[in-house]
This record gives sequence, C-alpha cells and structure tokens, in this order.
Amino acid sequence: MFEGKVETAEKNILFYKWSNYINSSVLIWTILTLYYLWRGLSYFDIALVQSVGAIATAVLEIPTGWISDRHGHHIVLKIASFSRLAAIVTLTFANSFLLMVASELFFSLASASQSGAGSAFLFEATSANSGMDRKNGAYALILSKMTGTQSIIRITVRLIAPVLFSINPLIPFVISIFIYFLGLLVTLEFKENDVSPNRRDNCLPEEDVFIRTRTSKLDLKESVQTFFQELIKIVKTNTFISLCIVSAISLILVSNYSQFIAPNLTSMGFDIKFLGIVTAAASLGEFFGSRLTAKIVKTLKNSYKKSAGDIIAFSGNVEFLVILAILSVIAILMLCAGLIPSIYVCIFTYVAINLFSTTLSILINNQMNLIAEENNRATLLSVSNQIEEIASVVSDPLIGIALDFSGFGTTYVGLGCITLVVIALIFTIHYRKYR
Repeated sequence: MFEGKVETAEKNILFYKWSNYINSSVLIWTILTLYYLWRGLSYFDIALVQSVGAIATAVLEIPTGWISDRHGHHIVLKIASFSRLAAIVTLTFANSFLLMVASELFFSLASASQSGAGSAFLFEATSANSGMDRKNGAYALILSKMTGTQSIIRITVRLIAPVLFSINPLIPFVISIFIYFLGLLVTLEFKENDVSPNRRDNCLPEEDVFIRTRTSKLDLKESVQTFFQELIKIVKTNTFISLCIVSAISLILVSNYSQFIAPNLTSMGFDIKFLGIVTAAASLGEFFGSRLTAKIVKTLKNSYKKSAGDIIAFSGNVEFLVILAILSVIAILMLCAGLIPSIYVCIFTYVAINLFSTTLSILINNQMNLIAEENNRATLLSVSNQIEEIASVVSDPLIGIALDFSGFGTTYVGLGCITLVVIALIFTIHYRKYR
C-alpha cells in the first residue's frame, strides 16, 4: 500500500515537472505588448487590460484555493490548464478590446488556480515521496531544480519569440496554442496525492450520493466556518504576515525594474536591438538563482526549529534570516542602480535581482508550505498571492507617477531605502518576540 502511494507521488512529481517545462516554452510573453500594439491597442488600453487581469486574479485567489483544498489540488490544476488554453485561443483570434479582456480573464483564472494548488500539489507529492519528512528540504530542492530548467528554457524562448514575431505576429501565438494543448494533456495525468485524515475529512465522501447530499447540507456551513477559523489563525501570525510582506516587496521591486529596463537603458544610450541578449542574461541569472537555492537548502535543511507558539521559530530559523538578507541585497542593488546611472550597472542590477529574487521566491514558498496545514494549504498560498496582487495594483501606479516626475534614479533610490527600513522593522519585531 505504501509503495502504491509513493508510486503515485513519483508520477505526480514527474508530470508536474513536465507540465511546467512545457508551459515555460510558450512564446507569447516576451512579445505580448508588441502584439497588443499590433492589434491596435493604445498603452492606456494595455494598462487597462492588465489591471482587469490583476483585479480578477486577486478576487479569484481565495475561492480557487478553497476549492482546491476541499475537492483536490489536481482538479483545480486541470481547470488552470483548460483556462490557459481557452485564453491563448481567444487572444490569438481577438480582434476587439472586449475579446482581449476576455482572454485576460481566462489567464487570471488560470493564474489564481495555479498559484495555490500548484505549490500545494507539489509539496504534498514530495512529502509523500520522502516519507513525510518535512525537514529534509525535498520540496525546495525539487522546486529549485525545476526553476533552473525553466530558466534555461526561457532563454531560448526570449531569443526565438521576437524573430518569429517579426516574420508574422501570429506565429508565436499559433505555436503557443499547441504548447498549451500539450501541457493540458500532461496535466490530465495528475492524480490525487495521499492525504492525511485532516485533509481527507475536509472532502465530501463519494460512496452514497443521498448520504453525501444530506451531509453536505447539514455540515457545509460548520465545515466552512471551521476551515476559515483555522486559516485566520495562521494568517494572523507574525510568521505569515512577514513572509507576505517580504514576498510582496520583492515582487514590486523586481517586476517594476524589469518592466522598465528597456526605457531605462535607452535613456542612457543603449541600442535596443541588443535587448534580447539582456533579457536572456536575466533568465541565466534565474538559473543560477535556482542553483544557489539548492546549495542554501542543503546547508540549512536541518536548521528548522520548533517553538511553543509557531510551527517555525522565526528568529531562530536561519532560513528566515537568509530570506531577509537576500531581500536586503536586492534593495541595495536597487539603491546602487539609482545612484549610479550607468548602462553596465543597470544591466548588472537587472541580472542580479532576477538571480536573487528566484532564490527568495523558492525559500518563501518553502516556508509558506511549512507553516500551512494540509486542509488549508492551497487557500493559505492563495491568500499570500492575493496580498501580492493587491500590493502590486496599489504600488504600480504610484511607482509610475514617481518615474514620470522624478526619473529612474530618484525612484529606485527611494524604493531601496524604503525596503531597507521595512526589513529593519521586521527583524526588530521578531528579535523582540524570540529574545
């Protein structure tokens, strides 16, 4: 029986890896803005489409996470694959603004479904495959290797996509349809991982339809209340809040710096035809970031400590201190990029922050899974992603205004300083708690 559980877990890990590798081969993301412009959208229209998508993702995060925890992560991941395929088909043949919005909504459903369920699905599979030893770092190691491979794939994609787009703008999109269809076929092979009694009790029985219907009517309200009470207990902890803050700040810094790398470089006289090489170098940075994560996890895999109030003793947890240190490095790099207006410094910062943000993302993801319980893991991860989406929706326009009025240098110096202050506050709070 145990061998059967391990075999299912191993297959799930294998299929999950290949699903992500296939989806990383999609060609549209490098040239999506150019495609919108080719379809006749203005920059305002593009921003409006993306804002609708961000809001929709934030709204869908918790519902998809709850469905995932209650009915199975593998089911929600299949919904995500169907949504991606529907989105790319709609986008390819879209000839109006409303169809562009519809495509973005499909992508939002896919993103919200994947964010919580994907991480929870892989974590449960690796836990079952490693004998439920949560301290051995198996999940973080697999995630780091998978991220490294995806980075190598993205290097090729970022070099090929602009060339294909220049031949015919529809070529990358038609190819991407077939890629997402292949990813869907792999996702359909996902099976439910072996779950604990707590997680199993969270699902409705399947043996008797009449009994199940009566039970669901009588117990659904109590089940939902209990579920969210347990979830709120975790969300209220300093552990969860601090991880969410660190993750949101990292996302804001890296996404905004990456988004405006082209105009920043051209303002300093950079030849834009070499931008593909720069973005490929950033993907190479992501690859080395995943390798760095593997070394950190192997070094610190026995450093997890317990405390009376939390699953992880936060200031005593070396991995959390590493997370704060990495975010500090990203903030300092942003600060230097703002103070030194140089093409070489700008490119170095771009590659370096992608490297360190990859490591940071994997470590935070690992910590989130460790503090979550099996019956609310996907929902907790969805809450975290929802916080990131809301933070992005609020901060991105403010950063845009700062760039318009103050320029790249002053804006990046300000972001770096604010981040360092927040890091100091987080460290002080947890130092007092565990002193």
